[in-house]
Amino acid sequence: MNLLLYLLPPAHRYPMKPCREIAFEFATDSCPVINRYSKQSFHPGTENPLAICFDDPGLDAPIQYFGNTANTMAEILLSRYDYFSI
Repeated sequence: MNLLLYLLPPAHRYPMKPCREIAFEFATDSCPVINRYSKQSFHPGTENPLAICFDDPGLDAPIQYFGNTANTMAEILLSRYDYFSI
């Protein structure tokens, strides 16, 4: 996946985020992480969604935060689909 960043022109490059890193963010910050990658992932001042490449989805385990267990990437992907398919 990282090779694609060097093949694309700078205007079309996108941020890459490993799913394990997002799951660990959820373990420390809880629900704001889901909003950060779904509801708040638009270009500033527009309704254009921000493209993010999630690396290795499906390999992260459900993470627990003070008794709340969630499959973080499933929640993020479902939320992104809901916001961006309108």
